[in-house]
Amino acid sequence: MRRFLSPTTLILATWLATLVSCSSVSVTNKPATWHKTLIGVPQTSSPASSPILHHLPLRDGKVLGYLLTSTTKNILAALDPIGGSVVWRHILDDDDYLEEFRANHDGIMALSGYDVQNVRLLEVKTGNVIWETQLQAPNLDRLPEFRCIGSCIVFASDETPDLFVSSNTGSIHRLNGLTGATKWTWTPVDNAPLTPLSKMIATPTTVFLVHFVKSTSSYKIHVTAIDSLSGEQVFTRALPAGILDPSADAIFVGNPRKDEATLVWAQQEGARFLRLSTLKEGRSAQTLAEYKKVVDVRLGPYGIFVALKADGSSSVMRLDPEHSQWITVDWSFSDSASAPSRSPSIFTGGFDKQGRPYLSRTFWSGYFKACSMELYVPHQKTIKGFYYSFDTIQNGVMLHTAMDVASSQETDFVPRFVITTSTGSFQMWQKDRKLWLREEALAHIASAVYVKLPHLAGQNAIVSNPVARFSSQLGELATDGSSLVYHFHPPSGASLGSVKSKGFASPQYQFSDSVVDAAVVGNHPARLVMIDDHHNIHTYPPTTSQQKLESASHMTFIFPSKSQVAGYRLSESGRSGSSSPLSTQQTWSMFFGGDEFIHDVIKPRSQYPTVIPTAAGNETVAYNPSTRNLVGIIASKKGSTELVNCVVRVVDGTKGSLVYSAELGPGRCEEVNAVFIGDTFVYSHQDTVASSDSAKGFRITAIDLGTEPGAKSQTQIQQRTFAVGFEPKFLAATHTKYGIALQDLIAPQSAQGPPSASVVQDEPRITISQIWQ
Repeated sequence: MRRFLSPTTLILATWLATLVSCSSVSVTNKPATWHKTLIGVPQTSSPASSPILHHLPLRDGKVLGYLLTSTTKNILAALDPIGGSVVWRHILDDDDYLEEFRANHDGIMALSGYDVQNVRLLEVKTGNVIWETQLQAPNLDRLPEFRCIGSCIVFASDETPDLFVSSNTGSIHRLNGLTGATKWTWTPVDNAPLTPLSKMIATPTTVFLVHFVKSTSSYKIHVTAIDSLSGEQVFTRALPAGILDPSADAIFVGNPRKDEATLVWAQQEGARFLRLSTLKEGRSAQTLAEYKKVVDVRLGPYGIFVALKADGSSSVMRLDPEHSQWITVDWSFSDSASAPSRSPSIFTGGFDKQGRPYLSRTFWSGYFKACSMELYVPHQKTIKGFYYSFDTIQNGVMLHTAMDVASSQETDFVPRFVITTSTGSFQMWQKDRKLWLREEALAHIASAVYVKLPHLAGQNAIVSNPVARFSSQLGELATDGSSLVYHFHPPSGASLGSVKSKGFASPQYQFSDSVVDAAVVGNHPARLVMIDDHHNIHTYPPTTSQQKLESASHMTFIFPSKSQVAGYRLSESGRSGSSSPLSTQQTWSMFFGGDEFIHDVIKPRSQYPTVIPTAAGNETVAYNPSTRNLVGIIASKKGSTELVNCVVRVVDGTKGSLVYSAELGPGRCEEVNAVFIGDTFVYSHQDTVASSDSAKGFRITAIDLGTEPGAKSQTQIQQRTFAVGFEPKFLAATHTKYGIALQDLIAPQSAQGPPSASVVQDEPRITISQIWQ
């Protein structure tokens, strides 16, 4: 089932809460004050899924540009390169993980899936799926640790629109590009290696499948040639090699249409290259002895790549157009050897609207405190260089760039490039001018609360501390997995900046520990306390040893692992070797068994103790604070059959005792949503098994957990379940900014229909309707 409402759209939930609480009549198509449409942090670990700038020529001679990327939220998206807006998003299910995408003219091919692999053709303009098919390879098991390392999808080099797909079973499929129908399937024969790492390239007559076979300390090469028309195996050869990392140290260059497919790889003794069609004749690889590393810049069909020497100095290499079995140096970058004063270079290939290739080298200069880009123009063999201001303390380390070039004249070449940083920032630049910025780390929010920031006065503070400029405005703080704190202006939704939970050791290095849990403690001033996966504590704004945190001793932080959850309490005594005046102390742990896997941990709103309004006899309303520290846990559990059951639990976070437990039966635990509304735990799920008194469908269950165990007014746990005619995409509770629980539930149902917000008793009059993307 494909989701249409993305969980990565950031909504100002308090505005929704105010609208619901103040409304006694239906509110229809009321525009949201603001919302941010997000796609997630772009994937940069593999060239198979990294961002690219794609040109789509039109019949009238115009060319449309799209920024295409896959993200860590398992989304394939297209952005407008000019303004940075989302053109479309294709959201895949959690078990349909996107391995690779390839753009060709007006279509995008995407390979996804784990146990069952899916191939889809999407339209570049709209993201609409033209066709999709499942790869079938009878009697073959999935290869363990399979992953695409750059060429699981290859377009045919003949005049057909077909494509070749390498599957996670080791088989090769030729698919009809117009319909997705399988033309033939090649399966490995007995003497062919089955390895999880391989690359593929296709000429008009032959498909070359290069396997990387693990030896003691490196990888060897095994090449299989397959007839591209019939799918019959032509030959297989083994090559002596000592590759350390096949995903980075082996690339293809040469125009496949001209039968120039050449494999280039790097090993300790120096780089090697071999034209694959000569393998049948018994040819051996040739050597580029002085080069120790090769870099794929997506210009392989033009015979262009980058090679580095042992000292880091770099050259642009090119397959000799006159003699395609030779590789020559096209250009050497001056002063490019590794040095402490600059970061390692990032090399990127791109095109102009005429389809001509370009190559850039980008690095951060510690001497100039700026980024430098050198643009190489192959058809002129010239370099255009410039600097641009890039704040590594604010933006993090540059991880990836994608580029294209505007060339109005033969001497005027203006690069346009998009940067992905270690903080999840996605930025488009045109030469030295920033065009737009997207903070995609906001798609991975760990905590979001309202706080009133303290005054931080003084000009020196403004210069040395980026927190100072936030002043005492009321804003939203969000922490994400990259250890960032974001600040928003509620009326407009504008981001006023972000700060890291720990500074850089130098501008070229970042703090990379993930935030495990976060909470706000104290009121005057309020501070955000974050605990990372190494149990280090970070406060925002920073706390000195003389400052005490109000209510710090009452906070419990939750550390989940695969089958266990533990509670930690803050202690106002610093750890040895830590700059923080705070430390953690484990108070309890709970083990659920080796057959369970924890998917999610749900905590109540933590800024203030939740206040529940209660009617009094004199027609007034009393607001009783809830003192319980409840934690919800969603886990999967293997049943007696191959089916996986979902288990919902509520644990007392202070004592570690079990308060509530229910087994939901078979289903996808990732689709179970839950939220606390005061001392009521609400969760939604799909009932996949019909019984004598209930049908299949979606359910919302409210568990009234009563008062704290042991109290005089203790009540029995009450459970109420409601059947709903839609799939809730997520659940959210409503509060005032001071923590008063309004006991309303927000349950969006789809991108096409309105999200509904109603009380647990299903009050139909209170409904919010909003168009969602």
